[in-house]
Amino acid sequence: MNSINVICPNSRRCVVKVTPSTQLHKILEEACLKQGFDISKHQLKHQNHILDLALPLRLTGLPNNATVEMVQSIDVGSGIPVRIHIALQLPDGSRFMGEFSNKANLLDVLNEFSRKSAQELVKCTSGQVPCCAYMNKEYRGEAELKLTTLEAMGITGGRSLIRYFAMNMSQDEISRLENRLAEESERRKKLEKVYETRKTENELRLQIENEREEIFERELREKRETEAAYLLKHDQETRRNLENTLHTMPLLSGNLTLNASEHVAVSERHPQASSRLNQLQSLLNQVNTSLATNTADSLAEQLIDEDGRIHISDLQTAARTQNDHQSSNVCNSITSSSEVSYLTVGKCNRMPVIIRQDLESSENVRDAIGMRDDIDDQFFELTVNDIRSIRRDLRTEADIQEQRAFLPKSYINAKNTRLKEESYKHTVVRFNCIDKTIIQAQFISREPVSRLFEFVTENLKNPMIKFDLCLANQRLPSTTSKNLIEVGVAPKSSLYIRFYSPENTFAAHFVQDKFCEVPMPEADELSREWLSVNGIYQPYVPKVKNAEDVRLNGKRQSEATENAAGPSKSKQRPLGSVPKWFKKL
Repeated sequence: MNSINVICPNSRRCVVKVTPSTQLHKILEEACLKQGFDISKHQLKHQNHILDLALPLRLTGLPNNATVEMVQSIDVGSGIPVRIHIALQLPDGSRFMGEFSNKANLLDVLNEFSRKSAQELVKCTSGQVPCCAYMNKEYRGEAELKLTTLEAMGITGGRSLIRYFAMNMSQDEISRLENRLAEESERRKKLEKVYETRKTENELRLQIENEREEIFERELREKRETEAAYLLKHDQETRRNLENTLHTMPLLSGNLTLNASEHVAVSERHPQASSRLNQLQSLLNQVNTSLATNTADSLAEQLIDEDGRIHISDLQTAARTQNDHQSSNVCNSITSSSEVSYLTVGKCNRMPVIIRQDLESSENVRDAIGMRDDIDDQFFELTVNDIRSIRRDLRTEADIQEQRAFLPKSYINAKNTRLKEESYKHTVVRFNCIDKTIIQAQFISREPVSRLFEFVTENLKNPMIKFDLCLANQRLPSTTSKNLIEVGVAPKSSLYIRFYSPENTFAAHFVQDKFCEVPMPEADELSREWLSVNGIYQPYVPKVKNAEDVRLNGKRQSEATENAAGPSKSKQRPLGSVPKWFKKL
């Protein structure tokens, strides 16, 4: 005989012996009686799925020796009698409907339907007993019908169909049925005694848990109040100390002047330090000044050379430059720390045009796509030259990573931004509508992002309509603190316009008289002419030369040794003794 493990709310396991025809309601009932829980307020769950208590075990899909969990029912009215619609099907096929409580037993149900059908359903002829079948389980005899309730059958709500018929039973079968019912009654009485004991234990455990939770919440609340009082007291003491310090500042200034004069006198008596120590001290003073004025990035740009190193010999020149422009650096730091606005950048002639999609060009595109689909599979095979190219690229990338200088990321990003501004002076933007109409316009790369929205608004029939500009499924913000380079629009991008209206076509929102319609080749020529002033952007990659491998003659030590000793033995080996596959390499 198999068994089902039920994990109860008190973290205990209850083992219930089952057969394939055992209803889940019986399993829940036995587990609740053994552990002292109310069956009407709990249900069974297996792998986050609530099980139907009316089903027998063979129809639930549970494996042998499965483990289910007893959880509290989410039904608010659990434990309250509910009305259920029952349909009784007679042997002749006729059906009668009735409404009963889930606490009613089958014998009461048959008596009620006997009055409705004008037939005697309880008292049968000699040798026959009434029988009711539900979910392939039969309930025979008046004694079993009286002990079986609708809730015990798993019917807890909704509508259900019960089949009625009279069946022949011998005296031996009736006696065995009575003995089985008596055994189940005795077993249930024993479980009810255990139920009372377990129920008392559960109530006591729940009371202790509630008391502990109250104590924990009270201690936590007292701890928070103590911490708040301590922080308030500490804040008051800090404010009081600050006020005392401000009152004693005049006295301290006089003492500092006296100490400074003594320090100058002592320094005049000591010999002057070496030049290298003076240079290092100058570097330290510059770093302290840059940190105090928030100009650390500009200082790093002045001191770091192209190879990523700081040369001590150049510190004196940098120190003089730093002292001469200290006031201007302070102003620049204030400007960089605040929100930068690009509204001062002037506007250019937008040259707005509408790109006409020619039928011939679209056919050429389709032909090109068809030719690309007909490429032979050998084109995608990896050859020896491809492997060599991949290896060369990987070695180049590895060398770059090995020689990368240890610089702040903010400094590298700022330098790359300046390089982009120097390279990308002009920008061409194409606005795509939902009806595949393309609008091309020209911008200065340092213009704010809000100029894109201004351009669209100026050419709308209704300037008050709301819309979004999207770049690769990313909505652009209408801001003046970022330019077209910072949001990734420069030097050439395609944006999609999405209006907050049912109509998103070009003709529904734009004034067509403000645009000139041109074919795609002419639009490309206008774009190339506007972007001709742009340069090639090379990202800044700081590198540090490896001083161990570099010699005065520009060669590595291994190469110099090889040249002095002559060619290696592998190079002196005659080609006649070398395999053919090695000659090809």
